[in-house]
Amino acid sequence: MKTQLHNRHFHLNYKQAGTLIAFLVLAIFVIRFLNAPKNKVPLTNKDKFEIGLCRGCSLVDSKSLIIDSDRGEYLDANLIKKLTILAGENKDWRITEAYPPTVQHLSFCHQNGTCADIALQRNLLNKERLSDLCRDALASGLTVVNEYGDLKYYFNNSFCPKPNIFETTTGGHLHVY
Repeated sequence: MKTQLHNRHFHLNYKQAGTLIAFLVLAIFVIRFLNAPKNKVPLTNKDKFEIGLCRGCSLVDSKSLIIDSDRGEYLDANLIKKLTILAGENKDWRITEAYPPTVQHLSFCHQNGTCADIALQRNLLNKERLSDLCRDALASGLTVVNEYGDLKYYFNNSFCPKPNIFETTTGGHLHVY
């Protein structure tokens, strides 16, 4: 005797019904997993400015990338890959602002971890080394905004773009994304 579930619109045997239920449970699990926030980073912000979620962020590995203390410790995973490539080519720099940001920025990318500020080590700052850092950053797939405002660090054949100073600039650095 074959056992079946049926009404006038459809009919299933118990094996088919079990398979359908298992599929529906799996589908609900997958949908909930895909909609869950990823890598939720605890937000600490004493200055009360808006910080977005850093959904694709990972902890910056301090063994391969130098990061200033108390300047955030997370960045978007794709940005970390590019910065790691840069660190393989040029070791003269450090990250001066990661996620969560410590000051208000004009660029929203600081609020979601998809950009960072980097700077030459203080004792190495000169226009030739800054140009080399820009060249290596560009070769690593990064876009560079030069926020070293002092023109003594810029020259016509530099790999760095012309410097910009914004109302939120707190010191010389390169903004990269």
